[in-house]
Amino acid sequence: MAAAKPSIVTKSWPGCYELVKNGRSKLDSIVNAVEKYVQESPERERPTSKIGEQIMRRLKELDKVAYVRFASVYLEFEDVSEFMNELKTLVRARATGSLKRA
Repeated sequence: MAAAKPSIVTKSWPGCYELVKNGRSKLDSIVNAVEKYVQESPERERPTSKIGEQIMRRLKELDKVAYVRFASVYLEFEDVSEFMNELKTLVRARATGSLKRA
């Protein structure tokens, strides 16, 4: 059996599979959805910022810890207070039921 071809997303995101506690198949579904979003776009190119936003949105739904780890790098928090504000937003969303627990 031939090895699966690495995707553009996984090649540009080393260690992505170590982030998600829910397993490789769930992360593969994020990668596939984001790649489909890019491929089916009527625009010739998609900015990396839009791709990053798609990944973050889906990670937030799948695994909050993986989301925070990805966001801490992707969003380039300037200091601990920015990081804490994002964590507080997650906690509030979970408390109000607008974010399901993974």
